[in-house]
Amino acid sequence: YKASNAWTLLAAGGNVGGDSGADGQFGAAYLHPNFQVANILFRYNPRAVMAPSEAHIFDSYVTNATYAKLGARYVGSRWTFGVAGIWARANETARRGEPAFNHATNRAFTALADQDADLGTEIDLNLDYVWNSEVSMGFAMGYLVAGDYHAFTNKPSAPGEAQNSMLLQIRTAIDF
Repeated sequence: YKASNAWTLLAAGGNVGGDSGADGQFGAAYLHPNFQVANILFRYNPRAVMAPSEAHIFDSYVTNATYAKLGARYVGSRWTFGVAGIWARANETARRGEPAFNHATNRAFTALADQDADLGTEIDLNLDYVWNSEVSMGFAMGYLVAGDYHAFTNKPSAPGEAQNSMLLQIRTAIDF
């Protein structure tokens, strides 16, 4: 919603199907990694951060999720400022004793414990400055309160703990 020449209010949401792993048929959907919802959530591959040899850090897809995003953007003559809040929940989770599907590794397994559906809540701040028609600079910050979906280990005796994440980014672009 364009509230004025400078202010825009935004609301977005989506539902991307997952796979329960129960019927032997692959049913998950994966959106292209260039489809970006937030500064951290669905942007970076957490497995690659913990074990770089396993996967590429940007090999992250929106999958198995329902999400909502509310935000505002201010556009001045040279400055753009944006703020957003993003909430996400998994559509399919593991249930003890039932077949399940790991959307990060694309593997089916039998669950030994229950998995929480909360993917997390994120707050993002973005600031961009256009120096001239060729050079721009920006700053981005994101803070993800990680949901317990990420803490699932399938080990009832050793449950995991989800760690919150923070991103600070300074960037520049030269267009020619």
